[in-house]
Amino acid sequence: MIKSENVHDVASLPQLEGFKMIEKIGEGTFSSVYLATRKLAPDGPEETLAVKYIIPTSHPHRIATELQCLQMAGDTDNVMGIRDCVRHEDRVTIIMDYFEHDNLSDVIQDLTLEEVRDYMKNLLIALRHIHELGIVHRDVKPSNFLYNRKLGRYALVDFGLAQGMDHTMLPLLKSKSSLFPMVKPRGHDKACASFSELPAKAAKRSHMLFDGKTKGLLKKCLASQGKGTRLASYPSRKSGQRPSARALQPPHAPSPICRCFLFDRVCRTCLARREQTAPRAGTSGFRPPEVLLKYPRQDSAVDIWAAGVIFLSLLSAHYPFFRAADDLMALAQVIVLRGSLEVVAAADYFGKALLCSMECPPVQFRMLCESLRAGRRQNLGSDSESGKPPSKRARMDNFPTQSEGWTTESAAGGWNSVPDSAYDLLGRLLELNPHLRISAEASLQHEFFSIPQAHVTLTVHIAETT
Repeated sequence: MIKSENVHDVASLPQLEGFKMIEKIGEGTFSSVYLATRKLAPDGPEETLAVKYIIPTSHPHRIATELQCLQMAGDTDNVMGIRDCVRHEDRVTIIMDYFEHDNLSDVIQDLTLEEVRDYMKNLLIALRHIHELGIVHRDVKPSNFLYNRKLGRYALVDFGLAQGMDHTMLPLLKSKSSLFPMVKPRGHDKACASFSELPAKAAKRSHMLFDGKTKGLLKKCLASQGKGTRLASYPSRKSGQRPSARALQPPHAPSPICRCFLFDRVCRTCLARREQTAPRAGTSGFRPPEVLLKYPRQDSAVDIWAAGVIFLSLLSAHYPFFRAADDLMALAQVIVLRGSLEVVAAADYFGKALLCSMECPPVQFRMLCESLRAGRRQNLGSDSESGKPPSKRARMDNFPTQSEGWTTESAAGGWNSVPDSAYDLLGRLLELNPHLRISAEASLQHEFFSIPQAHVTLTVHIAETT
């Protein structure tokens, strides 16, 4: 029986011989997925399939890339395979096995710790598989990692945004691996260090950015550059006249300093800069700092960050965890979670200058997740969405302790004994430095997945009174 809201959609589809379209079961930016049945023989049983219609405006290379990813990486290690592909005029249709799955938002409150462990393990198995083939999925999220709770089955789907790395084994992705240029970040020759362990000088320098006197601070920064540093001089021109290409060329040395903060308009230095391009594909809320800050060298660590966001949602029973209207809002939410000093250092590592209005300490993962799971949900983006700076709610000492917010329901399912290794893995997945972020292969060797499954009993101490 076709649902009324899907009648028009199903009727407008190109007819596939032998297929009976039932209803729409999924929709994305570049495609729509429908539930369909097909008889292998006139008197034989029907099989249930998923039919993915790709919009006609999709680039042929994107379609061919997705097909090759499904063909070479599918049907193993929790990656969806492909049954057939049909082209009708300008419409391409991908036919896959139908995977009956649960919506994560419907079951996340009821998942046990062991189910979360199994979910993350299977997700990392799928990511390890595609990363070994040199594939970066770039759109890892629960709706693209199908989960059948009853059967304990998983499937990574939708490779429409997939890109390749230098060692990719897929021919069509090799031409796209150039999107990850071999750009050495600032200080790359030195030993890389985690942004959560800043040197004292870097922390002191970053701390200056939060005194609330932005204009005076930046003037001091200009003065510290020396008398030889000056803004490039440009030939005068009449109002409304476009500057010549020669006039907009940046000077060779020394580099001019941006002075936008002194005026109510964009300075000539910024107008003369070349626009920096970097891959930005992905879903809001799952983009890592290197994507939000337009760092050109991106690799499989993009998928690992997204897996960390999913893990954070599972541990806190809060999905979706991040809600952001744009990249700046998303970056503000990352700052609240990981700390302003750490994110400022990450931006400096990427060659970006990030200015925060106030200092925000990092949040302790255990306290955050236990607080949210205990029912005392605190929206990390509420103040930012209202235009207010992050308040003290982000500090560790403002989250309720386990004794304050612990309930019988939250203690069920093993949540009363979440090991420290779970939060250690979470921190490694959400490492700000993509070069230090843990890989899928290393994640599967983490202590969190080696802990034997066992029921932990609570010990209650009763004091005797005389």
